[in-house]
Amino acid sequence: MGTEIITICATTTTPHPLTLSDNQGHNSNTNAGDKDFTTDVQPGDKVKWKIGPNCAVQSITSITCVNGDNLFSEGPDPKQNGDWEGTISDDATGTEEYTIGYTVGGAPYTQDPKLRIPPSQ
Repeated sequence: MGTEIITICATTTTPHPLTLSDNQGHNSNTNAGDKDFTTDVQPGDKVKWKIGPNCAVQSITSITCVNGDNLFSEGPDPKQNGDWEGTISDDATGTEEYTIGYTVGGAPYTQDPKLRIPPSQ
């Protein structure tokens, strides 16, 4: 069981799409790339979303499953420091498409990456 960290960033001049990165080395800053942005997770993992340094993102407002399997047994929920965190269910399988809700300059935006439990090899 590990912790996967997804960092989001945007500027006031380009609030959408987000710049996404994770601790697995995935990066994207285009609509198409963000839609295909997939972080691999394992049952029992914690997933944490945080706002990157020097970013105009004021807050993460939601993390919501929109298609596929809901992989979470807990959360995702906001933490006091502004990060969001959830725990992958011990029996989770498949892929979850989700939406990150966020604000820049007081305006709401969304972006739709994925979480995936890779098939066993």
